Amino acid sequence: MKKRSTVWATFAISCLSIFGCLPVSDNPLPPYGDLTDLAAPYLGEWNLIQMLGMADVASCTLEVAMRGTAELEITIEDATSTSSSICTLHEIDNIHYVSITVDTDLEVTYGIYRLVLLGPGNNRLEIYALDSHTLENAINLNEIEGTITDLEGSSLIRITDTSENIEAYVRTKSQAFEINPVMVFQKK
Repeated sequence: MKKRSTVWATFAISCLSIFGCLPVSDNPLPPYGDLTDLAAPYLGEWNLIQMLGMADVASCTLEVAMRGTAELEITIEDATSTSSSICTLHEIDNIHYVSITVDTDLEVTYGIYRLVLLGPGNNRLEIYALDSHTLENAINLNEIEGTITDLEGSSLIRITDTSENIEAYVRTKSQAFEINPVMVFQKK
């Protein structure tokens, strides 16, 4: 099994690996279609200003660009490295989510996050991860299909359900995502 830090390196998630294992999914949320209008507020460059559990944050820039009309390319750059990933936006009940492709040599999985734009001109972007404890309970109660692997003090949670069932879970579980954002960016 690859180290989690390698898996998450494609999206400032190299930073998020500090927090342990974030849930992954075998499938993304269902496709939204043409992202041109939905993606407009997210396009451009963003500076990392806050990470959950970190007093000081390293200088890190996120760039979001359209790739065709149905996908986005996100590039994260810090002082020592640059990495890119492909993602898709989704809208469920007027709330925006992103499915980020995490492509390793062994497999392709997806990180699913809720996005919140705040401030004048939508100049602040907050990113929320799926809540591991809520998701673990949902898997144990057969509300969503997935696996839980114990990793010495934390769990690797993997959703194995269909895109449509993941969407239904996100739609009906208001507590599906963490209360605090894992990352906060400010528009450049």
